[in-house]
Amino acid sequence: MEDSASLPTPELKARLARFHERVETALKQSPASRDWVQQALRRQGNGRCPVSLNRISPNLIDEAHRLGLQVFFHSDGNVMSIVDDLIEIGLDVLDPLQPGAMDYRRVAATYGGRVSFSGAIDLQYLLSRGTPAQIRSEIRQLKKTLGQPWGGGYVVSPSNIVGPEVPLPNLEAMFQAAHES
Repeated sequence: MEDSASLPTPELKARLARFHERVETALKQSPASRDWVQQALRRQGNGRCPVSLNRISPNLIDEAHRLGLQVFFHSDGNVMSIVDDLIEIGLDVLDPLQPGAMDYRRVAATYGGRVSFSGAIDLQYLLSRGTPAQIRSEIRQLKKTLGQPWGGGYVVSPSNIVGPEVPLPNLEAMFQAAHES
């Protein structure tokens, strides 16, 4: 049985329903099947992002903020060329920082304090093949670089979906390190 405090209130249900309607409308108008990284490679001649990012996303982001929601932007790969545009339209969290595609130290130095970060835990090598001690050490460094200088702002998470190739002791190490102060 669920605790009544954890059930959505009528007000929250109404806010989420309004947001869902807005998202549905915007997605019908948006070329949602495009990969954002590919769009970043095809920037318009004036250096701006494609019209879909500049016209539709700000409306969704503004509505999410009016409803008290945080906005995550998800795209695999290197999105450095569009991060300034994403921040300008109100992005709250850049997700994920993908090792091998973006240097998290450079991302932190460039955008820290202006946007929060998620990801950066290497799935292909560290989580899959590393030791629990290596994982804990890397997560401590990520938290120190991506979160601490700005009073938080880092969501400890892998750079992609965790699959069966990740040993259970490595997942445990990730969760333990995430909860360390």
